[in-house]
Amino acid sequence: MSLSSNSVEESAGAVVAGALDRAEELLVVNPPRALMETLVDRLAGVEDPPQVRLFADPEPLKTLLERFVPAAKLADLVADGVVTVRTLRPVPRSALLLSPDSVVALIPGPDRSAGLTATDEDVIGRTYDRFDQRWATAPEHEVEVPPLSKVRETLRSELGGAVAADFENLLAAGGGGDPDAVTRCLLAAARNEQLLYDISRWGETVGLASKATFSRTKTALEDAGLLDTESVPIEVGRPRLRLTLPPDLAGEPAATLVREARDCR
Repeated sequence: MSLSSNSVEESAGAVVAGALDRAEELLVVNPPRALMETLVDRLAGVEDPPQVRLFADPEPLKTLLERFVPAAKLADLVADGVVTVRTLRPVPRSALLLSPDSVVALIPGPDRSAGLTATDEDVIGRTYDRFDQRWATAPEHEVEVPPLSKVRETLRSELGGAVAADFENLLAAGGGGDPDAVTRCLLAAARNEQLLYDISRWGETVGLASKATFSRTKTALEDAGLLDTESVPIEVGRPRLRLTLPPDLAGEPAATLVREARDCR
C-alpha cells in the first residue's frame, strides 16, 4: 500500500478528530479500547456527527462495554442512529479509518500517533470495498447498557435532582471505571436517604440492572461498612429499607466514596 505519514499528531484522538471532520461517513476497523472511548467522546460532543460504523474486535469491545460511562455514551449514539456496531474476526494488524475516498492506518508511537494515509486511489477503493463487504455479513452487536441520557433523565424525574446530582459527582470522581454503576446509584441514593425499593425499581425499569443485583450490591456495601439501612414500616407488607451512609462517610466528598468502594472490591 502506498502510504504517506502526513497526519502525525500528538495523540490518536487528534487523528480520529481529523478523520471525523473530513468524512460524512466513517468505517472504523479494529480500534483498541482507548481509541473506541476517544471516538465515543468526540462523537458525543459533535452537533452534526458523521455516520460511523464501528467494526470492532470482540475483546476490546467487551472491555469498553464493561465501563459504564463510555458504554452508556455509546448506547446514546446507537439509539440516535449515529453509530452502528458489528464484530470483526479476524482482525487486521492496525486500526483503520475508512471512507470511500480515504484510508488511514493508525500507527501508535511512544510520543505521537501517526495517521498513515493511502495515496493510491486503487488501494483506497479495494481496501474500503473489502471491509465494506465484510461488514455486510458480520454479526451485529447489541449494546445492552441503557443510554446515558435516559439514565440521567429518568433518575432525576424518579428520584429527584439531589440524587441525580450526587450520581453525576460519583461518575465524575470515578472516571467511568470501577465501582460499577449500581454501586454509584446506591451511594447516591444513600446520601439522600432514599428507599432501596425505589432505586432498585428505577434501575430495573431503565435497564441498568435487576432488583436482585441492586439487593446483592447493597448487601456487599453494607458488609463493607459503606452503607447502612433502617427499616421503614408500611401499611401493608414487609417493611422497606431506607439507605443511609455511615456517620463517618456522611459528609465525605464523592471522590472519597468512590475510593472506599473501589478498595472494598
